[in-house]
Amino acid sequence: IDLYGKMGDFTVAWRIFSEADKNNVVTWNAMIASYVHCEQSNKAFAMFDRMISEKNFKPSSITLVTVLMACANTGSLERGQMIHRYITETDPEMNLSLTTALIDMYAKCGQLEKSRELFNAADQKDTVCWNVMISGYGMHGDVESAIDLFDQMEASDV
Repeated sequence: IDLYGKMGDFTVAWRIFSEADKNNVVTWNAMIASYVHCEQSNKAFAMFDRMISEKNFKPSSITLVTVLMACANTGSLERGQMIHRYITETDPEMNLSLTTALIDMYAKCGQLEKSRELFNAADQKDTVCWNVMISGYGMHGDVESAIDLFDQMEASDV
């Protein structure tokens, strides 16, 4: 599924997915990630919606990070907020990758205050998390905040 999907051959990827005896979160993730990889975010969103409507499947943090990446890449703030609510309501493990994906999505959608709020609330921050927030400021022309945050990162010995 992953191979054909990322090559853009969704006919074959979908056939393999739909003919599988049992799909699991890995096969769902492969389809969703393939759509995101090939910049077909609407199809990724549709797959995600279908996945969460199925009783037997619960998205993993990998699923959520992938769909948030699609939101960030397309500026789909409403969809990103819906996914954030889903995360809050279903309470999956809020790991660093998921936190960073939310920070990135809000920053790329122009919601720097929300992005910074999540950044400040994060229990742990790695270099990627810091860089996502710094890039968000830079992307929106807030050079002063980007430099200030970079200085804070250096002082924190990340």
